[in-house]
Amino acid sequence: MGTMTEPNTGETPDWGSWQLELARVTLLLGPGEKRTVAWADIVGEPAETRQEQPRTGQVVEAGLLDGHVLRLAQGPGRVDCVLAAGPDEMAGGQLTMGAVGEVLDSFRPLVGRWLDSIDLAVPRVALGLTLLKPVEGRDAGYTSLAPYLPFLRLPADAEDFFLQINLPLPAAGPGEPRTNRLSKWSVMEVRQISIRPGADGVAQQSDDPAQHLVRLELDVNTEPAWTAPLGRLGSRLDHLVDCAAAVASRGVQS
Repeated sequence: MGTMTEPNTGETPDWGSWQLELARVTLLLGPGEKRTVAWADIVGEPAETRQEQPRTGQVVEAGLLDGHVLRLAQGPGRVDCVLAAGPDEMAGGQLTMGAVGEVLDSFRPLVGRWLDSIDLAVPRVALGLTLLKPVEGRDAGYTSLAPYLPFLRLPADAEDFFLQINLPLPAAGPGEPRTNRLSKWSVMEVRQISIRPGADGVAQQSDDPAQHLVRLELDVNTEPAWTAPLGRLGSRLDHLVDCAAAVASRGVQS
């Protein structure tokens, strides 16, 4: 049986203690914006794959970047630039791309330069990050959440914990949008499943022990009510990353 998780206002681990599973930069386009962008605009060379769905107007380009998969998806009113684990990382059983700070140190300036170069009407921009942190078990995961969520008090038999909260920042000044900082906190269990050929074809669970991780999903974005095209998109990405780092470092007390 677990132990009671007491409220905690102590120091939290820094931003670098998180591992990055996924990073996403989303551009929500203005009405009538039909101009497009290309994967090569970001990386400087053609994508390895390209898929088009003429009926829906969806175009997805993808390729490798520093061993990770970079995917650029475009559709009516939206562009998503997503970085996720590459095939070699996944084949090795990795759940993440590495320490969040190290991965973003290369991803952030690359995408920032691209954002400053594009000619699109973009009234809203968002940064999505999925962060993981290994823990010894479910109870240890709940205990590790306490510094980030100082009001947290879970009973000893708590299970399936999930919390979603937004910590909006006011506009930096006149003519600027508010910034939403949406975070989702949970503890997850991961087990390896092996498929062995046989008459029944049934999946068999690995004998390896389950892995437990604290999971933090962040969606930091400019407010939906803002309709005017935004400028300085590269600088805005820097601001969103800094906001995400503050939540991941200090939790909801930031």
